[in-house]
Amino acid sequence: MNPTLNDSFPTVNLEALACGTPVITYRTGGSPEAVDSLTGLVVEKGNVSLLAEAIKKVLNHDLTFAAADCRERAVNYFNKDKQFSKYIDLYEAVVKNQ
Repeated sequence: MNPTLNDSFPTVNLEALACGTPVITYRTGGSPEAVDSLTGLVVEKGNVSLLAEAIKKVLNHDLTFAAADCRERAVNYFNKDKQFSKYIDLYEAVVKNQ
């Protein structure tokens, strides 16, 4: 659970996914981008009641998340080497078009 109220793109969420741990977080900053329906839950910013409900659903196994899905999302979408390569491609395209 990461109830961040102000975070541009929390690495806590990414690190959790990389470890195979689902994420429960507030809809703030880049937090919602880190998870999907297979890897966690996003609740409205500051809504402690919804946050508590989400936690209970996971603890009571009303909702289950597979560690493999969490890990796969981290590897596919947040791999630093892949992102670095995309930045290089972007910079080369910009320089080429000038």
